[in-house]
Amino acid sequence: MTASRFAPDPPATPGEVNARLVEYADALEQAQPELERLLAEHQRVSLAYELRYAASVQTSEQRSEDRRKAEAIALMYEQRLPDSEVDLATRKADLEMRIKAMREAGHNIRASMNGLQTVAANLRAEMSLGGGVRR
Repeated sequence: MTASRFAPDPPATPGEVNARLVEYADALEQAQPELERLLAEHQRVSLAYELRYAASVQTSEQRSEDRRKAEAIALMYEQRLPDSEVDLATRKADLEMRIKAMREAGHNIRASMNGLQTVAANLRAEMSLGGGVRR
């Protein structure tokens, strides 16, 4: 979901504004299932990470708490889920970055939509004052 696929020129007519708003709304709607999938996978990976991390801390033979935790973190880079070729720590971090990027992209698209709504209001005001549609 990126705003770069949308036309860079500002719309000049109410119809163009509405068409652009529909494009943005479609982009948000199409991205939602992927975001939900990533969130569900993140929850699954995070749970596995936390459980294995806690078990590693509990079974560690290190004397200090800091060393037990450090050892457990290191072990998370060796732990894999049965359906993954990537370790838990890396997969968890990757999912967190992808979710953050998708949320930020959605925020940017919504901000663009707000800007377009302002453009639409200005066009309507201009037309109501007899200015017609500019081109």
